[in-house]
Amino acid sequence: MPHGWRGEPRWVDVFVSNDPQAPTIVVDARIQHRMGSEVSNQIRIDLSSGGLFANGLTTRDGVRMNGNKIAVDSYKSSDGAYHATNNRNDNGSVASVNVAVDAVNLQNADVYGYVATGGSSPLVGNNGSVTGADTPGGVSVDPNRVSTDFYAEFPPISAPAMGAPVTVVPTSNGTHTLASPEYELTSLTSTSQINYSISGDVTMIVNGDISVMGEITITPGSSLTSMSRAIWTSVVTG
Repeated sequence: MPHGWRGEPRWVDVFVSNDPQAPTIVVDARIQHRMGSEVSNQIRIDLSSGGLFANGLTTRDGVRMNGNKIAVDSYKSSDGAYHATNNRNDNGSVASVNVAVDAVNLQNADVYGYVATGGSSPLVGNNGSVTGADTPGGVSVDPNRVSTDFYAEFPPISAPAMGAPVTVVPTSNGTHTLASPEYELTSLTSTSQINYSISGDVTMIVNGDISVMGEITITPGSSLTSMSRAIWTSVVTG
């Protein structure tokens, strides 16, 4: 039984639940006045699992979305293909550990899910939104779906070994298929509307910035493994 500087007895009890997925910590602190009265205070902390891959899109430096046709949402693959009406859920999520005011800049993008930052509220344009199925009508940014205490560790990673990668991709207006197994680019930029279609299993390393006006789609049965050293990545839709 520890004592305070005036000799009054003090107690601190800590309880931790045995739930590895969602542990609860309860702290009970008490101090007894020398005249006999007792003052107590309790703190409860509810924890949940999280981390680097807890969100659909997580960045260290920031997220900036440009355009009027960007939407982030989710769907259940066990219920079939994505469908905007019949198979669309509000678990799409965007996160950044950055504490800057523009760490997550949605502009006119729609997030049907959650947004988390390291300290500042996301910037949302007049036509943008952060909502869910339980968001009241007329609300464009649901405060229950925004948090500003996100944290994640970004472990160092090494670029995959490349054999004989393609070093140039088309940047002209139109649709271009990327079907080579390996690409290593100085940067990936376009100043006109462009669509890249990924065909097959493609690995791409971009050593500079990425700024694409258009779309990058992955055809059924294909995959894209990408690594970028860019500080900002921007994909702009029309």
